[in-house]
Amino acid sequence: MRICKRSQLAASGLMVMLPVLLAGTCGAQTRAYPLESRLDGMPIDLDQVPLTRALEWISLRSRENPVLFGAEVFTQHGQEPLVSVHIPGHSTLREALTYVLATLPAYAFEAAAPQLINVFPRAASGDTTDLLNLRIPQFDLTNVPPGNVLNNPARYIPELRTALTHGVPRSCEIGPGLSDKAPGVDVRVKNSTLRGILNAVSEASIGGAQNHRGAALGWKYMREEFPSETVPGHTWRVLGVWRPG
Repeated sequence: MRICKRSQLAASGLMVMLPVLLAGTCGAQTRAYPLESRLDGMPIDLDQVPLTRALEWISLRSRENPVLFGAEVFTQHGQEPLVSVHIPGHSTLREALTYVLATLPAYAFEAAAPQLINVFPRAASGDTTDLLNLRIPQFDLTNVPPGNVLNNPARYIPELRTALTHGVPRSCEIGPGLSDKAPGVDVRVKNSTLRGILNAVSEASIGGAQNHRGAALGWKYMREEFPSETVPGHTWRVLGVWRPG
């Protein structure tokens, strides 16, 4: 498979102020637009590929309107759902994701922003125990590299830290991305969910990349069905990186 150079992102600011983004509330045309943009002309053939890797391939081949993904994935013993699919060249993003998720009917997708698409288990939207539905009254971020937040949101969100530790303080916290020296972003969000905050940080990174300040980053949240000492129950990571050409 060939990785193609992408066109420039549409401009967006570094300061992000967003309401909560809930499944099924993306009716605005600007929200839906990325789903109607097209991939390049090369088909994509995937054989037993982890879901988030399939999303990365789609992102790489989106030339008309480069996009990133915010994905929630249920894992078993650390293994993501696997995808085998043929995606014809020049498919729209909506068509490409429909091909992918036809093999995973428990998953859905929606446009969260002009350059960001969320993929998630259908059962997650109404699940009050799902950490991405955790309500966050106020989130303020000033000049912090977005990868630091997307790789370890609990360090910056006290409500999430409390949910993960059940209110029991830990002596120290070490997480991926904390030494990242990339350009920082500013984000202000009120009355949102954790999902909305992660989307906001990704959007801020897209604005920064468009202004040649660091890279645009997507995100993924891995929720493990069988947690163990080697496979944690909750993991956050960056998903996909984009820089203007």
